[in-house]
Amino acid sequence: MDRSLQDLRADPSVGLCSVCAHSRVTGNRRGSIFWLCRRSTDDARFRRYPRLPVARCPGFEPAAAGKAGDDGKDRERQAPPDGSTTAKPNRENRK
Repeated sequence: MDRSLQDLRADPSVGLCSVCAHSRVTGNRRGSIFWLCRRSTDDARFRRYPRLPVARCPGFEPAAAGKAGDDGKDRERQAPPDGSTTAKPNRENRK
């Protein structure tokens, strides 16, 4: 993936979801990008991953500048500032 997930905010090819307060950009290890509608958790009228581009949506609410989907989960993992890496424990290290 060449661009970070946050760089996709305000992408006009996505439609309303790109600037909606209820959307969240997510991706997988293969590099696919998905737009999650968080309204879908409370209201069955909304699809969890809507077909893009979204031109009309009854649940659309414009996001505050710089706040759309910014719950910390969208950010790609980065190395700590000291340059150290954190390894996951393997089975041999578990008790």
